[in-house]
Amino acid sequence: MRGIWGTWAVVCALVISGCDGISISPAHASRARTLDEPPGENCPLGGQAVQTGLDTDKSGQLDDTEVTSTTYVCATPPPPARTRVLPEPAGAHCEWGGQAVQTGLDLDGNGQLDAAEVTATEYLCASRTPEVLVRSRSFGPDARCANGGQETSAGMDTNADGQLAESEVTRTTVACLTPAPVLVRMSGTASPVSCVRDAVQVEAGPDTNANQVLDPTEVRAVTTLCDTSLNRVLARTRPEPPGELCAIGGTRVLVGEDRDGNGQLEDTEASAFAMVCEAAPTLDGTYVVRGPADLAALQGVARIVGGLEFVGKELTEVKLPALMTVEGTLSIEDTLHLERVQLPALRLVQGDITVRHNTRLESLELGPQRAPEQGPKSDWWVHGGLYVENNPSLASLGGMSFIVPRLSISVRNNANLRVPGALNRVENLQGELVLQDNPVLQGIPFPQLQTVRANVTVWNNSALPDLTGLDALSHVGGALNVRNNVHLRSLVGLGALDSVEVLQVYSNPELKTTQGLTSLSHARSLEFSANGSLEFVGDFPSLQSLDTLYVSGNATLVSITGLPRLQAINERLFLFNNPFLEGLKGLGGLKYVRALQVTSNASLTTLEPLRTLREVEELTLFGNLNLLRLDLGGVVRVSTTLSVENNPKLPTCLATTLAVRTYAGAPEQLYISGNSDDATACAK
Repeated sequence: MRGIWGTWAVVCALVISGCDGISISPAHASRARTLDEPPGENCPLGGQAVQTGLDTDKSGQLDDTEVTSTTYVCATPPPPARTRVLPEPAGAHCEWGGQAVQTGLDLDGNGQLDAAEVTATEYLCASRTPEVLVRSRSFGPDARCANGGQETSAGMDTNADGQLAESEVTRTTVACLTPAPVLVRMSGTASPVSCVRDAVQVEAGPDTNANQVLDPTEVRAVTTLCDTSLNRVLARTRPEPPGELCAIGGTRVLVGEDRDGNGQLEDTEASAFAMVCEAAPTLDGTYVVRGPADLAALQGVARIVGGLEFVGKELTEVKLPALMTVEGTLSIEDTLHLERVQLPALRLVQGDITVRHNTRLESLELGPQRAPEQGPKSDWWVHGGLYVENNPSLASLGGMSFIVPRLSISVRNNANLRVPGALNRVENLQGELVLQDNPVLQGIPFPQLQTVRANVTVWNNSALPDLTGLDALSHVGGALNVRNNVHLRSLVGLGALDSVEVLQVYSNPELKTTQGLTSLSHARSLEFSANGSLEFVGDFPSLQSLDTLYVSGNATLVSITGLPRLQAINERLFLFNNPFLEGLKGLGGLKYVRALQVTSNASLTTLEPLRTLREVEELTLFGNLNLLRLDLGGVVRVSTTLSVENNPKLPTCLATTLAVRTYAGAPEQLYISGNSDDATACAK
């Protein structure tokens, strides 16, 4: 114990008083610093160098000369990138099948890419043309597409390696995702044909221009609730999964009466719906397809904000199963080898559909090919017209049976169009309807068409036997022109026609009768000319007035009959060169004709059926070879012109007597000459 305490005494003394030149100072601070280590011997992939030592100069930092130890924290190699290739069945990603090329990092280091490690998928697709390849990939929001989209490239596999190299790409499309809210508009409407009383019309569509208003061009679906009022109807929306009505899903608008008055539409109250299908991805601008690679690059595009044109010599077949809307014109023109067109999902074309000058086109399928089990009535619209012209191999229009053009329809010069199918949903046209120069056409494909605002032309369809297929047509705002149809035998098919501005029936050599227009009540002009087999004009029991009745050059016409309610012809009754016309019984109710002209009707012997006629402004009787009597005892006034000339069997005295009794015009407008000098009839 003594030794220990002695030692502590010595230490304490040294601390207090020091010892012969020996001093004790505080220790130097230990310092460390970290530097980036470039790839090299110490760290193959680079990393950090951690250096340590004493701060001997007390500068507060570790200087290079003070470093006594260095350790390295090296970067570890990243997980290797892996790729796997899986077969891709025919479907939404690859119409004709192909390969799904998946990429990602091998995070678990097992030497392969697992499903959970896939970060991107690119599709290498086959096409209808074997040597054409397609590559597509999805991408997120960027400068091209605010909501992301899909990039598709296509080209010929020129080196036949089954891969689409960048040097082989000839066409690339970028289709953006364009979500838009669905808007609904409801309005009261007068009773349509299908309703007993007034109805509510429900329109729905995407607000593509984001103005919070459902514009007319945005309407995609319409449904009608019959026999109800606007204040009783409610609507609500719900998502629609992909299916028969919408291939990639959409929005279902349910509508019905709020029967319990709680302000909500329950499922049990919903009695109808309108369907608005999703239309993304979207391609902006007009797209021209000249060959298979151009067509393949459209794979997956659902909406084109612009036009779509198919032209050229390379196409043989077109199929775009995803395309739903074309917000411009759809044009298929001047193709040399194109045989088949299939656009089964097509629901809207904002402009015209033009199918013209396609030498080998045999099949044209626009829209669905069978009716969905349920759904809106008019869901496949063409806001412009439909023009199918000069397609010599096309045999039917049945592949377009659900589309609804709003403006005009022209079916012209299709040499092989025989049994055209039926466009069952066309009810009204704001423009015209033309069926012309289709030499083997045997039917008319518009059984539900009710109104045409402009002209209807049925012209030069050599095989057409009648007008069946226009059975619902009730109003024509312009002329209904039936001309040069070589084998047309009747006007059957016009039984619903109520009003037409001008009915022209010209040069139909086998037409025997005009029977069939039993509903016709308004017409401005009726014209029947050069129908070589026509025997009767008439059978218009509802017609009360006309501006013009023109009957000319009908070689076998016998009589005009079946006009029991006709009382006035406001402009002209013209009977010219009908060599066998002898009966005018159908004109027996006339009281007024502004101008009556009877010329060169060789079999006409008397005008006695016109005995009720009271007033005529212009009366012309010329060159009627067998006219014996006038029998116009009811006429009390001929106001401006009276001409009775070159009727060789008509006694002049009868014409003179008529003039003395009725003529009130100027002397220079009175012509009586070239008639018979026999005065016997007047002596009696």
